[in-house]
Amino acid sequence: MQRCFAVLPQARCDSVLRDIAHGDTVLEERPLLCTYGAYDSEQACYYCVRSLEAGTRVRLCGRWFCSEPCRIAASAEYLPAMSACSFGRAGARCVRPFHELETHCDDIGERFPLLAMRLACTALTAALQPRPPPNLARPPPWRGDPLADLRLLAFANIARPPPQPWQDVFALLRRGIDRFAASAAGRSQPTVAAAASALDLEWYTDVMARLHVNSFRIDTTRTPTASQSLAALAAAAVAGASGAGSRATGSALYLLGSLFNHSCVPNLDVLFPVGNGTLRLRAARAIPAGEQLCIAYLDVNLPMERRQDKLHFGYGFYCTCPRCLEEL
Repeated sequence: MQRCFAVLPQARCDSVLRDIAHGDTVLEERPLLCTYGAYDSEQACYYCVRSLEAGTRVRLCGRWFCSEPCRIAASAEYLPAMSACSFGRAGARCVRPFHELETHCDDIGERFPLLAMRLACTALTAALQPRPPPNLARPPPWRGDPLADLRLLAFANIARPPPQPWQDVFALLRRGIDRFAASAAGRSQPTVAAAASALDLEWYTDVMARLHVNSFRIDTTRTPTASQSLAALAAAAVAGASGAGSRATGSALYLLGSLFNHSCVPNLDVLFPVGNGTLRLRAARAIPAGEQLCIAYLDVNLPMERRQDKLHFGYGFYCTCPRCLEEL
């Protein structure tokens, strides 16, 4: 429906090729990476970040999933690297190599390092076991390949060495990587060691430089269970509309969704209609052929000065959309 290509600094998405009606879906895409905050470990699916009503727990990892397909997908992609297991007289013992990083991110409210951790675990799992063919067990909507496609995204120009807080968090991530690599045995050990050695500070800096300018916030409203009252249902709806109490909020990275430019009068709505990380971009109004497709990177209800400050600080540009020019 549209041509998209990467061009820095801001112009990244071309104009549409035909008229789009109000309410039409322009894009539906599953995330390259997604995660919730560590405090949501028992409230959201560890694969798709859907809010949990009833889930299944993976025995050796302690992660919750909303369905068996999500558990299977996580087990194929990154879950094996999330735990280092040993077996003795007392039975199986599971050690979570990245526990310190997860605790740190929980304490300071950070999610980007958790996305980097998931990417690292995807790389380590790929070294530990053969990866399935690209389209195997991949139901629609479409999704990119996190290991191959991340480099295609725009990035912030980060000085080397990176900021000290990044180095401190990377030290926690690296500690978990080393613990997992040390637990690998058999024929996979050399492959895992090689994959682990590539996950260095330069790799982490490149990943974080892309996460900071391309990540989306996922807002999902919890659905009360049948045992909850209508008052609870109404309270959940109000909380979702106001943005309050959004403990199920996650962060995600998309290959195509990240290519759309910003406008304070966007012609696309950003939606998460099925309550998980699946992104849908829908026409907010009729869009004529030749018009550029845009989303909003921030709360467009903020005053113009605050919008400009946030855009310049977070993305490195000042908005020149018609609304901002009119409000100057």
